[in-house]
Amino acid sequence: MPLNTLHDLIDAFDDRGDAPALLSLEGEDVETWSYRDLRARIGHVAGGLKDAGVQEEHFVALVAENSPAWIVGYFAIVSLGATAVLIDHATSEKERQRLLAHAGARLALIETGDAERGAPDLRRIGDDGHIGERLAGWSTLLDSGPAEGVAVNADRVASLLYTSGTTGTPKGVPLTHGNFASNVEGLLTEDLATPGDRVVLPLPLHHAYPFTVGMLTTFAVGATLVMPERIAPEAIGRALHETDATIMVGVPRLFTALLAGIEAQVKARGTTALRLYRAMRALSLFCKRRLGIRIGRCLFRQLHSRFGPSLRLLASGGAKLEADTAWSLEALGWEVMTGYGLTETSPVVTFTPRGRPRFETAGKPLDQRLAKLKAL
Repeated sequence: MPLNTLHDLIDAFDDRGDAPALLSLEGEDVETWSYRDLRARIGHVAGGLKDAGVQEEHFVALVAENSPAWIVGYFAIVSLGATAVLIDHATSEKERQRLLAHAGARLALIETGDAERGAPDLRRIGDDGHIGERLAGWSTLLDSGPAEGVAVNADRVASLLYTSGTTGTPKGVPLTHGNFASNVEGLLTEDLATPGDRVVLPLPLHHAYPFTVGMLTTFAVGATLVMPERIAPEAIGRALHETDATIMVGVPRLFTALLAGIEAQVKARGTTALRLYRAMRALSLFCKRRLGIRIGRCLFRQLHSRFGPSLRLLASGGAKLEADTAWSLEALGWEVMTGYGLTETSPVVTFTPRGRPRFETAGKPLDQRLAKLKAL
């Protein structure tokens, strides 16, 4: 599939029909969205936004936690040729007003306290960033007639993200359709996932790493995105088990906590258990690093059964994953991938290639098509 803009990605949803695009966990339920469902709802919400006055090159804010509605809202905004301003829903009221005023957004899809999870209202925004009258509820937007997408070129800004980097005050980073498409194409050449994979994403979508690696690349492959109810250990564990997830996209803190939790449980069983665990892990690591043989899944089959029997790949980004931690997870039987990037590079720059991990380095550059990225 040629991928020049995010519109190409949206158009491909039609071809995938009833294949599962999203699994959303909430309460006791697991809601399944097919690619056809996702495409249809994007069209209807785009129609509602268009009726509310959204036009090409307008800035529309999206202020909500992860949910299927967040994804639908995002694609609906960019399908109209507008720019989505992505803001953390947990940002303080004062800071949110500053960011909305800075972006020049006039409308916002914002999750309110009395709304269902991920069901944002469309609100008007004043020049000072204050959020005013409600223009439409989520159900009203869904009931609108579908709108056709507006053709855009790769240079059109798709997202405005705010990142503090190392200097404190969040600054706006505009990323174009071409920026995202180029990064996704580079990841696709590495065969990280297949249409049969189920990818758990316990990270906020207003950040470039989970947005591009977790969401866009999953959809580009035709795989299934799994959305836990909350970003919490018990919710992530439930998502891994109940959906037969095969891949998890996370950050170093998540994987460090995973490893620490495993070791704490082993220690609680006594000295003999701890010695056996460490010996098995050392043997597994030797076989992986020296002989190229992965025996961890066999040696630690009970561990995999407890955490998620189908989970095979852990993708880490957003910060440096220490080499010792990565090798320990590899020894336990999971394949680990790490990378380096920046929001400004949308975001992946380098990564550790499959089958040839070098966790002591930043990895190799992503596909040369990243040269298409333009300086901001």
